[in-house]
Amino acid sequence: MMKRLVLTMLVFICASTATGDIRGEVKSYWRVQTDTRARISWNEETLALTYNTSYGQVGAVADGELSFLGVSQTHSMEDLLYLERIDPFRIRLNDLFVLINDFPYSGAYLKVGRQIRKWGSADAFNPTDLLNPYTLEDPLDFGESMGNEMIVLSLPLFDDFALEMAYIPYFRPAQLPESALKAVVDSPQTPRPLKEYREKFAPLEKTLGIQIGDVNTRVNLPARDLSNSMVGVRLSGNIMGVDIAVSYFRGYEDMPYPDDLSFVLSTAGTSPVVTVYANLRYPRIQALGFDMATSLEFLDGMGLWVEGALYFPESYTITVLNKGVSLLEGAEVMTLLSENYWKLTAGIDYTFPGGTYINVQFLHGFFDEIGKDVLKNYIFVIGEHSFWADRIRFRLTGGYCISDNSSVLLPEVSFFIEDAVEIRAGTFLLQGDKTNSKFGHPSAGGDQAFLSVAYRF
Repeated sequence: MMKRLVLTMLVFICASTATGDIRGEVKSYWRVQTDTRARISWNEETLALTYNTSYGQVGAVADGELSFLGVSQTHSMEDLLYLERIDPFRIRLNDLFVLINDFPYSGAYLKVGRQIRKWGSADAFNPTDLLNPYTLEDPLDFGESMGNEMIVLSLPLFDDFALEMAYIPYFRPAQLPESALKAVVDSPQTPRPLKEYREKFAPLEKTLGIQIGDVNTRVNLPARDLSNSMVGVRLSGNIMGVDIAVSYFRGYEDMPYPDDLSFVLSTAGTSPVVTVYANLRYPRIQALGFDMATSLEFLDGMGLWVEGALYFPESYTITVLNKGVSLLEGAEVMTLLSENYWKLTAGIDYTFPGGTYINVQFLHGFFDEIGKDVLKNYIFVIGEHSFWADRIRFRLTGGYCISDNSSVLLPEVSFFIEDAVEIRAGTFLLQGDKTNSKFGHPSAGGDQAFLSVAYRF
């Protein structure tokens, strides 16, 4: 690990002395859990650098982060021998690719290497954006993606249209938040057949005192075979002032989904406990997407966008095995993802005289919802206003799940100093039923307050 750190720092030092453009950020970020006893849930000190260089029609881009995570990861005396466990850090490269312009003809380009390719026209919630896995470590940052190794070829066509093709040789899963550990068996995203099976335990828990204990998981990734490579194609253009695009994706969902499970009863203790052994997989999908965005001049430039995707999942069967609970003893076979499903985001935004900005979006299906039977409907609203020569900015983000009456509220304020420093503080407040609502369930992460200080150069 230390060798990786030294090597990465040398790369960026060499890059900074070469011809090209280098930009960066130094950021300190703190989160405090507030819904239970106050505790520091996250601390991160980050140096982020972006380097661009070019020679003729060829260029290269490197974008990465070095982060120190603050909290020691020591669990034994042996851990105290290793600095990387006492003072843990990580290196993340978002982009590291070579760019060849005017290839194979003028106006076209080829990108090879690690990169983030954003598809879609909606704000943050993009049903067609499937090339890169999500980074969900921070519940306050919706829509952040992780770099993926890929080959991207963009070809300009007639008029204002272009065809983009992407090849991703192997699958990379999304990074989940710590709260995801509470969502393996019981969560709003649990498939209906499995949820119905789980509900059979409810009367037994009451009458026999049976409790669900540890949940042991095993994640099965798609094999790195050429047949499992992922591909995407997107045709985009402009017609009469409207940006439109259609897309196709073949690959995998980046969120884990249930596979075979076992419920094993133990009566060794004072009360019977069921241990769950859960296999997880990543469903294979195909998706057809459409998105459009325009500015409505007759409404003083109001922005309008619509983005949707129709998903064609590959259905599969799982076996749920029960050992020890006499009323449920045996195995049950279930079929999951047997129906196609669709997701949609539609929204508007507008800046009022005086500078107040409003953004309203309707969502059918959240980014972590897979399958027709778990999709819910949402309304998200963002309000923003700056004053004192844009030195202070207030921002209020609110989300409401129409399907289960739960909500999320994120008020925050930012202070800007000399156009280079941003001090940002706010809270993350969740409300809803704790058993089966989107924002009230423990897997949503709980209420938090945060503070960040960033210097950009």
